[in-house]
Amino acid sequence: MNKETVLALSGYLAVATQQRLAKDSSLCPTMLGQVELAEFSARSWQNFTQVAQLAKQLEIDLVGEMGAFNLLTLNLEKRLRPSDWYERLTKSYVTVGIWKDFLELLLKAARKQGAESLSDLEQISWDSGVLEWAEPIIAAWASEPTVESRLSLWGRRVAGDVISTLRAATLPYPELVGINADEVEETAQELRLRHATRMEKAGLIP
Repeated sequence: MNKETVLALSGYLAVATQQRLAKDSSLCPTMLGQVELAEFSARSWQNFTQVAQLAKQLEIDLVGEMGAFNLLTLNLEKRLRPSDWYERLTKSYVTVGIWKDFLELLLKAARKQGAESLSDLEQISWDSGVLEWAEPIIAAWASEPTVESRLSLWGRRVAGDVISTLRAATLPYPELVGINADEVEETAQELRLRHATRMEKAGLIP
């Protein structure tokens, strides 16, 4: 397992989560929501600093390694533009959830392959608490049939794009990540299953 790449993906997605939640905070229609989302964004930045501290201990140029994935989430943002706050929060719920699951699976695989120096990262809450916060909000929206059908369709679109993006980030570099094409597909399938469970908790159809 290539430690540099695992750290790069962990750091990159931590920053991407921080940026996404900060933007959500600036656009949230309620003051309380703005404050809570700002807190989740700050926690995501703390996650990044933990990754950065470990990279420094291992004498790895984290920002330099993260450059391999530059624009990955930017292109995702361009393809998936929410039309209102309902879609924006659902998009974050789906996206951050899949990123969290991906990092958990990646770090678990790294430990199995002997990368014990990365084990501390498995203790990080990669969603920063936003999933538990957003779930009842989205579930309340989903009680309206017309809203539920629209957000379910939107959630499926977002999930498909996010998982495809992660596959694109890892599949070309099996020698770096330490997994082959079959294992990449197995990971994608596990992400889909976890996503489906999360959607059902939020009252949406996977």
